[in-house]
This record gives sequence, structure tokens and C-alpha cells, in this order.
Amino acid sequence: MQIDKILQALKPQLIARPLEATLVIKNGEVLQAEITGRTEKGTLILTTPKGRFEATSTVELKEGGLVRLKAEVSAKQLTLRVIDYKPPEELLLEKKITRLLKWLRPQEAVLKDLLSQASEKPLKDLIPELKGLSSIIKQIESFVENPKTLKEALKHSGIFFESTLKHSISEKSLKELINHDLKAKLLRIKRQIDSLAHEKGISQELRVLKENTEKLLHTIEYYQFKNIMDDTLQLFIPFVWKDLLEGSIEFRKAKGSPKKVLYHCIIKLNLSRHGKLMVVVTQEKGGIHIGMFTEKADFADLLSSNSKVLKERLRRAGLSLRNLIIEKQNEIELIEETITRGLNIRA
Repeated sequence: MQIDKILQALKPQLIARPLEATLVIKNGEVLQAEITGRTEKGTLILTTPKGRFEATSTVELKEGGLVRLKAEVSAKQLTLRVIDYKPPEELLLEKKITRLLKWLRPQEAVLKDLLSQASEKPLKDLIPELKGLSSIIKQIESFVENPKTLKEALKHSGIFFESTLKHSISEKSLKELINHDLKAKLLRIKRQIDSLAHEKGISQELRVLKENTEKLLHTIEYYQFKNIMDDTLQLFIPFVWKDLLEGSIEFRKAKGSPKKVLYHCIIKLNLSRHGKLMVVVTQEKGGIHIGMFTEKADFADLLSSNSKVLKERLRRAGLSLRNLIIEKQNEIELIEETITRGLNIRA
């Protein structure tokens, strides 16, 4: 066998079959696919612009990742060679970079004003923190001009404090990180301005500096809030549940009667002792509706006997429960073929 054929055989590959009868793939065709889920057998579900595939892989590929593939078609099987793969973590980082750049660009004028003020002698002498602020602002401006440098900065720079804590906490001391964080510096500058204003009254220069500082702080805090909200689905289950085999959580928005909007949370779980459970929570103005559906009658009885505990805890949390249904169903589909707005959970 020639060396190029040996190298080709060693590349990661997927053995796939189309899930739509009309899906035709040509030999040598390159496909971009999203890994959108797994079947109960553990095989991957790949979604491409042409259609969906079920596939087994020679390497570990994570749900939510993107993969570029080259098709090898034979009479016996469809082989998809992996050209490039981006795991969900990398895609999330790219999403954060895009979001950060979107946030930074409109702030150029404010950053330049702060930079100009930081170099003025009276203010520079009054507020020592302005000296350190200059280097941070110059670095931010370089990110706006050259976005490619931002990806590395997210891992190693103290400008974006939360990201630095995630990636570099073992490399730098916490004190150093805090001292180099943009928001921390702005907060210290604001405190110094407030202190000076209390002692000497606020001059026009200090007033402008305070306005620009507060404007940038508000923008940072809004960005951080958005960042937390966007990442909530990945962070809000911080425990290990040994009885949980697998499951999914999905969120939907729907229209009810005219001018009424309904929000649904659909939770599907496979529990080692109790089997499959589906919980549907619907929120509308005035309260929530909860439906619990299980394949086992004894589990339905157990849920019913403990419903008072659930109602009391909802009441303590300030949630108005309008309706609670607990039923046994003959069959529950654990994970739908595609989850467009949700996540899969695996033990």
C-alpha cells in the first residue's frame, strides 16, 4: 500500500447512512455538518444543508460541534473522512469573541476620551490609577483593529477577568489578575473621583472623566450580564445525579390565545430506578402549569404522594401553581430527533 493511502486510512472517519431516502452524496463531496445529537444506541446525528445522517465515529466527537467531512462512496458503505473539527468549547469561544468585538467597537470614542484624559497632567497626578488604565485601553484598541489577537487575549489577558480566571488561574496570582482587570481599575478610578469631589469639589475635567468612567462601567456590566445569561444553559446544573442515565432540556416559546405568549420548558429524563420521566412546565401571565408523565404506575403514585411537598416549595419560592397533572403514559420518547433550543444531559 502506498504511503498516502496509509495516511488516509489513519485519518478520523465516520461510517454514515443518510436518514432521508432522497439524500444523494457524490464521491469526493465535501460537507459541513453540525453534530446535533445522539440516538439511544449512541450513534451520532449529523445535520448538513443537504439533510441528516446517522453515523459511527472512530474518534470522540462532541454534540454541538462542527465538522467538515469528505465523502467516500462505495457500493457497500458511505465513509466520511474528517477534514476539520471544532468542538463546542471552541465554538463558544468564537461566539464570545464576536460578542466582545460587537461590544468594543461602539466604545472607541469613550476609550479615546479616557486615554486622552489619562495623559493630562493635573488628572494624572490626582488619580494614579489613570497610568495603568492607558496600557489597558491601548490594548483594547489593538483588539478592535486586529480581531485575531483577541482569541489569545481571552486566555491570557487580565482585561477580560472572567475568561482569565477560567483559563489562566494557575499561571497568575489572583491579586495580579484583579490589579490588571479593566473593570476593577475603573471602579477604583470612580472611587478616587468621588473622594476628590468630596474633599475639593468636582471640576469640569473630573466631571467628564467620571461620566466616561461610569458609561464604560455600565457597558461592561451589561456585557457581563448578557454573557452570564447566554451561558446559563451550560452552568445551571452544578451537581452529580447518580440515578440519571441521560436526558434533555428544551425551551420553547409559543402563542396561546390572542396577545398571550406561553413559555415551555420540557424536561426528559431516564432514571436508573424509575425509568423515563417527562416534565412539561408552562409559564403564562398569572402562574405556571406543570405536567409530569412517567411509564411506571408506581412512580406516578410516588410523585402524586409527594405533590404537596412540590406545591409548598413552589409557594415558598413565590411561584403561583395554577395546575398540576401527574399521569402514567404507555410510552415516552426520551430525546427527540432534533433539539433546536436546548441541551442534552448525559451521566
